[in-house]
Amino acid sequence: MSCAYSMSHYEEIVKAAQARYRLPLVSEVGDRLPDDDIFLIRHDIDISPDASLVMARLEADLGVRTSYYVRLHAPFYNPFDIQTYKILAAIADLGHELGLHYEPGYFEALGRDVATGIAGDIAAFEHLFGFRSQSVSQHEPALGPVMKTLPDGYPCAYQPHLIFDMKYFGDSGFHWREGCVCTKIGKYPQIHTLVHPHSWIREPVSWQEVLRQCALKRSAAIGQQMEEHISSQEDYLANRQRLDEERRSRYDS
Repeated sequence: MSCAYSMSHYEEIVKAAQARYRLPLVSEVGDRLPDDDIFLIRHDIDISPDASLVMARLEADLGVRTSYYVRLHAPFYNPFDIQTYKILAAIADLGHELGLHYEPGYFEALGRDVATGIAGDIAAFEHLFGFRSQSVSQHEPALGPVMKTLPDGYPCAYQPHLIFDMKYFGDSGFHWREGCVCTKIGKYPQIHTLVHPHSWIREPVSWQEVLRQCALKRSAAIGQQMEEHISSQEDYLANRQRLDEERRSRYDS
């Protein structure tokens, strides 16, 4: 395999893992490690739900289910926005595990109790999507271990047995710490890998350009939404008298 941040290479990785390992969800190994050989794939949706859906569809086509984690406080997307919600819900509809990517730093910056904040975010996530977050993943874990603040029944992807008792390889910052995970397949009986979808769907450009393209796509989407809002306001102003009369009639009925 030729190592690259590309969907074609990601497909090679998944197929090679399928041939050698069982591919569980985080929730399925959240309590303890199993005895068999496993290749655990998880995705933290830090920047792009769109990219995540592209990756989720590829995995589904390959017959693979993986774990995806959603931020509630990301500056790059809003899961409560109807279009973003539909994208994230589509990932779950493909059979993947969708859980909370909890953010202790958000509550620390506000000077609020982290445990209370995370519990509230879990409740908000479950209310939004209508199902339980079977597992969770911490955002920016290097800034401090706070798993003790989690409520019972929500296994974290950063539990010691998933990070230290098995080999862990992440692609954070577009850089594998010990080389691409494709070079590890078959060398270890149990592997846990973190793959950020936004890093893999645009090629062949630099990682800096990948991030800039994510920003441009988000900017274009906001621009389109604003144009739709302008059109809606123009329509309202052109028909305000009729709409106001219809509203008054509803009050009277």
